[in-house]
Amino acid sequence: MKLYDYDKEFERLIAEATDPETGEVSDDIDDKLNDLSMERDQKIANVVYYIKERLAEAEALKVEADKLSKRRKVAENDANNLKNYLAYCLNYEPYKNGIIDIRFRTTKAVNILDENLIDDQYMVINKTPSKTMIKAAIESGEDVPGAEIAERRNVIIK
Repeated sequence: MKLYDYDKEFERLIAEATDPETGEVSDDIDDKLNDLSMERDQKIANVVYYIKERLAEAEALKVEADKLSKRRKVAENDANNLKNYLAYCLNYEPYKNGIIDIRFRTTKAVNILDENLIDDQYMVINKTPSKTMIKAAIESGEDVPGAEIAERRNVIIK
């Protein structure tokens, strides 16, 4: 299903120039699109419609991925609950027949009961640069080694 109607020749050129696995567009796409005999406004409209179509597809894929992720979690939880049930039924005793071999392994894990009671020597500090603070410092004239403000131009389609 297509939400937007764009020129078939334009669509063909984009499809030929785009790697289906990575989405990368070949370097010669500019020349191919420029050679396309179409008015400037029509080319712009085709590009915009194609962008909107791809963004809509990406959003639909994201929604579907979220659904699949939830289904995966349900399936994993179901399997883990059945493993716990099996362990309970077997009283954690090994079981073996011609097809099935069930064993149990003892492992150790640390449970943190109250993080506030843990001494600092056992804490890990995650340092990440604050881009907001760095931007404010640079804009106020301060020198921040290892950082710069990059000016970007973004495309906004409405």
